[in-house]
Amino acid sequence: SIEMRRNLAYMLYGGIFVGAMIHFEYNWLYPILFGTGNDPKTVLSKVLFDDFVTGPFFWIPPAYLIKALVFKYPLSEGMRRYQEDVKDGMFLKYW
Repeated sequence: SIEMRRNLAYMLYGGIFVGAMIHFEYNWLYPILFGTGNDPKTVLSKVLFDDFVTGPFFWIPPAYLIKALVFKYPLSEGMRRYQEDVKDGMFLKYW
């Protein structure tokens, strides 16, 4: 069966949060941090920063918080679940 709450959480996260924030990250923040070049060094810097900094520490936690809001449990529980998944090796699966 279709889980409407789960779908709502993913739509809010993917469609609203990530869509708006990716625009900010790639079009405003990255040019400041790395410049606007597309040479291999600049591209590699952006990819590594995205994979090892913004992804695990700025993009994944809000997914847990949005899920907590949609499923009506405390935000602290969402962060606890994020921390537990990190301890269980989530980043190894992410990378």
